[in-house]
Order: sequence, then structure tokens, then C-alpha cells
Amino acid sequence: MVSKMKNLYKQKIIILIIALLCSASLSLQLKLSNANSLLSFVFIPACYILFKSVYLKLEGSSKRLKIVSLVLGAVYSFTYYAGGRVLNKFDSTPSLLPSILIITGDLVLFSALSFSLLKWLLTLSFKKGSATHGKRSFLLLTAVILICWIPYFIIYFPGNITPDTVNQLNQIKGIWPYSNHLPFAHTLLLKLCMSIGSLFGGEAVQIAFYTAFQMIIMAASCSASVLLLPKLGAPKAFTCCAIAFYALYPLNAYAAVSVIKDGLFAAVLQLYVVLLFYTVKTKGANLLSNKTLVLFGLTTLSLLLLRHNGVYIIAGTLIFLGVLLLRFKTAFKRTVAATLSLIIISALLQGPIYSALNIKKAALTESLSITILFSAG
Repeated sequence: MVSKMKNLYKQKIIILIIALLCSASLSLQLKLSNANSLLSFVFIPACYILFKSVYLKLEGSSKRLKIVSLVLGAVYSFTYYAGGRVLNKFDSTPSLLPSILIITGDLVLFSALSFSLLKWLLTLSFKKGSATHGKRSFLLLTAVILICWIPYFIIYFPGNITPDTVNQLNQIKGIWPYSNHLPFAHTLLLKLCMSIGSLFGGEAVQIAFYTAFQMIIMAASCSASVLLLPKLGAPKAFTCCAIAFYALYPLNAYAAVSVIKDGLFAAVLQLYVVLLFYTVKTKGANLLSNKTLVLFGLTTLSLLLLRHNGVYIIAGTLIFLGVLLLRFKTAFKRTVAATLSLIIISALLQGPIYSALNIKKAALTESLSITILFSAG
């Protein structure tokens, strides 16, 4: 009995030390002072609860799960730290001790988060007919990814502002004339979100409203792509790792909170690929549904308007789908007619209509770049 109590006490001490280590690491990264910030003290109980939960689950868990969690934690912590250096998020002249503390703290934290997420996901089923199939699993995974991205939303609040963002904000404020150099459709969307956000607060809240909107779209696209994996015959462990990648890999969260067209374009492209998968699988039968056709049309138009070279993707896809659906006349007609109509609408919008509204045209070179480079970024 005494020995058992001593072991329990020792476990609590170890968990507390790890919690203090991670709390100090987070405080350093957020540049918080323990003397004047309550937030730095909130980290300690939060980390303690997390690590206690992980510690209790470690016994009985497979060795493979532990190794995968540790590897994911190492990858995430390294990329987060390296990215912070590139972006000057941390001090420009790193000293050894703080650097070790940050990397070690992130390694432990990301490993614990990866373990907890994978352990929970392995208890779920993604097969048809299960409780987590369909809309429920889609909403569940979207929520999980969003929750994991919230810390980045807080750190970069109201969003990661880039030179392109400043350019668009100057256009919205009327300081600079509107231009399609940075796709005007994205500037207009940013303005719309800011207009809605103005009902709740100042400029920071307005930008945050757009950031939240973009985070939801990106999380939804990631969730939709993950749900394809079981349909492709991927093992359950692979599906869980894909969810962990989207939810915890720092660059995904960073892209989600960056107020720039690239993240939104990547999300729409991902949704477009998901729709193409179902179109191929059903031989175009899914496009006979007006609801699906409208979704297909929205993603197509978004790709055309969010990048000047998006037309290459749509044109290439149209040829592929045209050949695939040639034997299915109704689906063929609906798909080709809808896609061609949207290409024409996009050309009219970015041509004579933008000119009539005094929106400066983008240079021809903007539409000649290689699209895959942007989708990879």
C-alpha cells in the first residue's frame, strides 16, 4: 500500500515537471511574462490535465501508436520551430537554453496531442453504416481540426497579415484603386466578411471574422478529403494519421490563419478534387443531383476567380470529364454545359465587367505561372 502511494506520488511529480516545462516553453514562444500574465499560469493546469490523461492511457497502448505519436511530435515541433525562425517569430539571435526549452516543450506537447488524438480516433469507425459515417463524421472531423487550429488563431489574432493583405486592405479602404492583380473576387470576399464583422467590432474583429470563415472552409475541405480514404481502401491507422496531419501539422494551421488567397484557393481545390472523385466513382450520377451540381459549379467558379491560372485546372478537368462521361449523355451535357458557362462568366467578369467598374486588369504574366507550384505552397 505504501509502495503504491509512493509510485502514485512519483507519477504526479513527473507529470507536474513536464507540465511546468511545456508551460515555460509556451510562455517563451508567446513572449509572456510569468510576473504579469495570467495566461502563462493557465498553461500549467491545462498541460497537467493533458499529460495526466496521456500517462494513464500509455499503459496498454500499442508500441506502434507510441512511436508514431513521438515521430509526429518530432516532425511538428521541428517544423514549427524552424518556421518560427524563418518568420522571425522567435528572437532573431537565438540562445541555446531557450531554444532547447522551446523544442523540447513542443516535442512533448505535440507528441501528447498526437497520441491523444490518434488514440481517440482509433476508437471510431469510418465505415458506412457506423455512427461516425456521413454528415456526422464530416462535422466531427471538421470540429476536431478547428479546435486544434484555435491556438494559432489566438497567437496570430486577428490573422497572419501579409503584404498582399495590406494591399487588399488599402483597396477596401479606398486608399488604393481596386485591382485584379490580387484576384478582385478575394478582395471582395474579404470586404464582405469585414462588413459583417463591423457589426461586432473594429478592424481587428472584422479581419478575424474573415480568418474564422477561411478556417472553417479549410477544415471542411480537409475533413472531406480524409473521409475519402476509407473509400479508397486505406487502413484505419492511415486515416487517423491523415487527420493528425491536418489537425496538428503547424503549416496547415498557419495557412488557415493567413489572410491571403492561397489558403482559400487550396481548400477549394481540395474540395474540387473530392467532387471529382465521386464523379468518377459514380460515373457522373452524382451530378444529376441539382445540389451536387450547384456545389460543383461554386467550386469551379471559385477556382476560376481566386487564381488567374485556375482556368488551366478547369479546362484540363473538362477534357477529362468529357471523355469519361461521354457515354452518359445526361451527366455529360450537364457537366460540360455548366463548366463552359462558368468559364464564359469568369471571362466576362474579369474582362469587360471589371473594366466597366474601373478595376485594373491583371498582367498577362499572372495567368502564365505554373499552377501546381501554388497548390503545393
